[in-house]
Amino acid sequence: MYSAEISRRSPTCFLFLIDQTGSMAAQFGEWRQTKSQALADAVNRLLQDLVIRSAKADGIRDYFSCGVIGFGRANAPIDFAWAGPLVNKTIVPISEIADGFIRMDERDRLSLADNGSEVRQRVRMPVWLEPTAEMGQPARGHHNLIARSCELAHEHLKAWILEHPDSFPPTVSLVTDGGEEGGNPQAAARRLRSLHTSDGNALLFSCHISESRHAPLAFPAPGVRLPEPYADMLFEMSSPLPSFIAAGLRSSGTPVSEGARGFVFNAEVVALIQFLNIGTSVGQMGPRSR
Repeated sequence: MYSAEISRRSPTCFLFLIDQTGSMAAQFGEWRQTKSQALADAVNRLLQDLVIRSAKADGIRDYFSCGVIGFGRANAPIDFAWAGPLVNKTIVPISEIADGFIRMDERDRLSLADNGSEVRQRVRMPVWLEPTAEMGQPARGHHNLIARSCELAHEHLKAWILEHPDSFPPTVSLVTDGGEEGGNPQAAARRLRSLHTSDGNALLFSCHISESRHAPLAFPAPGVRLPEPYADMLFEMSSPLPSFIAAGLRSSGTPVSEGARGFVFNAEVVALIQFLNIGTSVGQMGPRSR
């Protein structure tokens, strides 16, 4: 399982579910960025990296398809968050994404050096996703927003899988800063994870970003005591890490126990970047040039 070759004939899919509620306007970490800006920068960077991985002498090869679903905007339905040339698009091949950015911006890009230290660089990068944090959306009912975003993801990924039944299964990365209760998204998450290709079930990874006083926690295994009910819920929603992802994390110095799940609690900027990178690490398995 989780060993299908990635090629133009058999691509894989990455889908991001991103929190756009008003609380995402709060400052995040030590960079004086808002959560929404840090998240948008991280997703834009990943899309750029996927374009680069797909670039060959004859052009951009469609090894990947991607989509970004935003939830929590005031007086707006949960929907795909593309803008500019990709507005009204859903799941899009990487060749179309390559030419579909809104503009080029200068950004402070945070990278990790080989020794694990943070490196901050000023770079030009394409922008596909705008930072959004709309204060008109009440926090109450946050769980319902996540459930409905999982349902929309299920609808579109089910159609994608019908077209790619033997591909590496889709990977969904949910990023949220929490919120008040209102519904339970676990049933919708189970339905999403139940989607499958011949190579395995869809993967759902979850990341909580916050200024919480609780210590950050990355990739816990069952039995680990979590600091609050919201963390328990996101942990239960998340898929176990496939063995090749767990091995990659261990080789980079991140302790990962047997049975660890793709869940990060109380993440800061570096942990957010690492979290999104593990969601797309399948793209580093060496897609065949076919």
